[in-house]
Amino acid sequence: MRTSVIPWCLLIILPVRADHQQGLVDLKDTLLARELSQVGGYPEMARPLGYHDVEAAPIFSWGPGHTQFRTEDLRVRIESQPFEPSADIRWKKDHALLDGVPMIGWWTDAANMRLSQVEVVVDGLVLSPPVESTIDVFAPRPCEAYGNRVLQFSSVARSRDGARIYVQVLAGQGEQARLVTWVFEEGHYLCRVIDRFRVPG
Repeated sequence: MRTSVIPWCLLIILPVRADHQQGLVDLKDTLLARELSQVGGYPEMARPLGYHDVEAAPIFSWGPGHTQFRTEDLRVRIESQPFEPSADIRWKKDHALLDGVPMIGWWTDAANMRLSQVEVVVDGLVLSPPVESTIDVFAPRPCEAYGNRVLQFSSVARSRDGARIYVQVLAGQGEQARLVTWVFEEGHYLCRVIDRFRVPG
């Protein structure tokens, strides 16, 4: 039976600026901010009618531990691995720390998964963000089954001029939910943007 994919932009309720990370409102580059506001989880942003600065890539496959997006000249794979919580996890104010480093998306009842890889292959060139910008992301939720449908909590988009690629995934839920976006430009990793989100579930 064919399953239908529900874009997660329809499920987001309200974004809130993250406390200690660069968020969308912190971006000084207006072009970057405008394009990013049109990717996946920012549906509350004003978008021009009939014109979009980015083109979304469709999901090609997904399953436990992976989600893959693909177009004719772009492939993006997001992978996660089981994570065994340790005594080194501490809480400071409203976020968890692992060996003193903030854990993005972690909450007390988190499914024990940790983002292990974000790989972008564009025009034959393999790109990945720095390890330190992925291993602090916990409980990633790229896609989830809901009956015979698929809830999509991740997005991949490319700017219309082909220069920039945005890879976005939701991590955590409730008060710990974070929208994480890795930005690539002209064949290089550029930055990571993180915003707090209130989402159902």
